[in-house]
Amino acid sequence: MAEDQISLTKRGLQLLKQRHYQELIEWSNQILYENPSNICANEHKGSALVKVYKYEEALECYDRALAIEPDNAELLSQKGRALRKMQRFQEALECSERSIELNPKCALAYQNKALVLKKIYKLDESLENYVKAAELNPQDP
Repeated sequence: MAEDQISLTKRGLQLLKQRHYQELIEWSNQILYENPSNICANEHKGSALVKVYKYEEALECYDRALAIEPDNAELLSQKGRALRKMQRFQEALECSERSIELNPKCALAYQNKALVLKKIYKLDESLENYVKAAELNPQDP
């Protein structure tokens, strides 16, 4: 990863962790104005938009990034989370399953899949995925 991408990632994660969502959106917009295909800025903006309940806009960000990196398991997990929050459960499930296929250690994908399965009343499968997410990331309750 290039040095500027590393610093972009760190800055975006810092703003997200501090819950400065609007600042993160504005910061991402500045980067995207110059380079609309910046994967990192699209990902961070999408994450911030999900936090402020702007799911359609978040999907646009994730789709722009996935158009460049279609096999990015983390992006697919995040897109699946946005779709789940929009109650588009089948699409969310497909994103989670694809993410797991690409990266079987992606805890977020298992967690999202568990939440989707719970919503569609597949409780046994949901529990299995919760357990797997917890095994992969025991710090995240």
